[in-house]
Amino acid sequence: MKCRATSSKAESPAGLTAGSGRPLLDRLFAPIDIASLVFFRIAFGAIMPWEVVRYFDHGRIRRYWIEPAYHFKYFSFEWVDPWPGN
Repeated sequence: MKCRATSSKAESPAGLTAGSGRPLLDRLFAPIDIASLVFFRIAFGAIMPWEVVRYFDHGRIRRYWIEPAYHFKYFSFEWVDPWPGN
């Protein structure tokens, strides 16, 4: 003999029933297709090495991190100075 649920509404992980006036919570826990996440991770993983190479080729590392005469300090870390670079 099969057990049947006493209510026709689905129970969400937060303990709220679907359709209880919480559409955002229902949408957050709804199952979705993972293809968009796979595409994003592959595209992001391909673009990041490309941008790192461009930063080195165009001299942006030196221009933004080594050459500036003034570097902003964090609170309570004013004693930390940037390492000398060439």
